[in-house]
Amino acid sequence: MTWICESWESGVIIRAGEEEAGERMSEVATMQQDKSSPLKHVGQDLAEELDRISDDEENCPPSSVMEDRIWGVLPQELQDSLLASLPIVHIFRMRTVCKRFQSLTLSPSFLSSWTALSTQEHWLLMFHRQDTAPWMSMAAYDSNVKQWYNLPVLRPFFPKQGNVSLASSQGLLCIASVEETQTLVVWNPLTNLSRELPGMIIKNTMCVGLVVDNSTKEFIIVVVGQTEDCLQTTEVYDSTLESWKRMQTSLIEWYGCYSDPLVYCNGCFHVISAHKNGPFRLCLVSYDLKQGVWKEKCKLPITAGLSFASPSLFEVKPGRLFLAERTFPGHNQAYAIHLWELVQSGSNVEWIQIAAVPPEIIEELRREFWVSSYFKCQAIGNLVCFIGNNDFRGLVYDLSWKAWHWLPRRRERFFDHVVSFEPRLDMLSA
Repeated sequence: MTWICESWESGVIIRAGEEEAGERMSEVATMQQDKSSPLKHVGQDLAEELDRISDDEENCPPSSVMEDRIWGVLPQELQDSLLASLPIVHIFRMRTVCKRFQSLTLSPSFLSSWTALSTQEHWLLMFHRQDTAPWMSMAAYDSNVKQWYNLPVLRPFFPKQGNVSLASSQGLLCIASVEETQTLVVWNPLTNLSRELPGMIIKNTMCVGLVVDNSTKEFIIVVVGQTEDCLQTTEVYDSTLESWKRMQTSLIEWYGCYSDPLVYCNGCFHVISAHKNGPFRLCLVSYDLKQGVWKEKCKLPITAGLSFASPSLFEVKPGRLFLAERTFPGHNQAYAIHLWELVQSGSNVEWIQIAAVPPEIIEELRREFWVSSYFKCQAIGNLVCFIGNNDFRGLVYDLSWKAWHWLPRRRERFFDHVVSFEPRLDMLSA
């Protein structure tokens, strides 16, 4: 048996095959025999009807559409359970099929089923500013199926002009306009729910960090920036208190932020900066949430004076902090891309090189002009993705297999932002 659901996006057809549908129907029958099941009131007649319909469908051609009579005998809570077992991108797309599907992501019963049935997914989320629209187009790479999705941005949170700071945690995004930051928006792009935060003292944002508590769904935002008097400061927003708190310490001893957003790992927000005292050198600076102070953690594994570009800081869950850095020819160095992990043993903290892009791949990157592009690195699960913004594809290092491979090419050639994203429907309630 095959059932079909048409979505708005280029006539995309979403199918659940015979094997999957059969498994779901078997689960239904099993649930009827389980006295503890919340669906125990559904009678034996339903199970028999489903078996009969399933037998009738066995001889139907693969392209046949599931008849309305199947849904007609299913109670709504069971429909919710079946729909909740779909991949999240299908749930996202099918919202325009009918009003009921559109309201599914706001239904407490559906969200309860989805939370119980869903498996963790990892996306690489990209945004590109549209010249003819006040928002950005959005694309997602799903590491489970190795496929790109083109998704709509349903609300124009992004300003028409100017830079945007974008932070991500769990299924939420924090959006801040760098030039005119008086308010920030926390947004779930899948459910289209958002929350505008109270105004800040900070008017010009340098970098933003977001962390979400998976159990309570509450979140904390840390913002580094300048006030109207050009004084550098740090503000922290706690969603449980629904208010900002201005901290007494900031990055006053360092030259701002060389990486954005702030990266949360092991109780601290981390950023790459440069110390104001002595010769120029990049270092890792960390903000301890409990203590409310900034501290220099360690130097970066980059030789002083070496030509470098776009050091990229990111977390590989659970609790591993990584750095990707790229060096250009000069100082007896060839073009190279290295991957480092921060390892702490007692009071000793050091960067350990995990991998380097092989020479043959470097040459291919050169041929595609990838070396001159904006450089960004993010982790989705155990995959470390190296992305250049002027090419259709990216490079991936698999930490589990210690192997390199390419991402499939994407439709959009350029991007403005790329973040690691865990799509969730149960983040940020209405």
